[in-house]
Amino acid sequence: MKCLGIIVFLTIVSNTSLADQYLCIAEESTGFFFNEKSNKWETSKFQTDHLKYVVSQVGPEEVYSFVPRKWSYKVVKHGENWPSFLCEEDFNKPGYLSCPNSEASNNQGDFHFNNKNLRFLIANPFGYFNVLPSINKITDETSATPFMTIGKCSRF
Repeated sequence: MKCLGIIVFLTIVSNTSLADQYLCIAEESTGFFFNEKSNKWETSKFQTDHLKYVVSQVGPEEVYSFVPRKWSYKVVKHGENWPSFLCEEDFNKPGYLSCPNSEASNNQGDFHFNNKNLRFLIANPFGYFNVLPSINKITDETSATPFMTIGKCSRF
């Protein structure tokens, strides 16, 4: 049944050519959280069984930002309609696709993918160092959880 859900998801997610699509599945995820009891930052390992993404080219009719931009690729998390990451550039010669943090992708961090070895990395550094007056006036108790996720992709 799980496999059927992934097949349906892959069918719906994109209307681009099959050569430009990848299914990426997270394998490991780690990060830091502020432990209020010990009053310090501690490491944490996160579950990855729900982290599946499809990387595909953005169609010419797709619009994802109030700021007019030409997006090259999108990264859509399984079960969601809006991309988690948007990429302005195409794959470079060595095969890297880098999708830096942007307001259009809800500031979820950076997505990096290598289409030669089919590995990806998501890095979200926000929470430990940044103080935003309207969100967290102090760093620690009200901070987000910085994390890094790695995994592998397959072309479909």
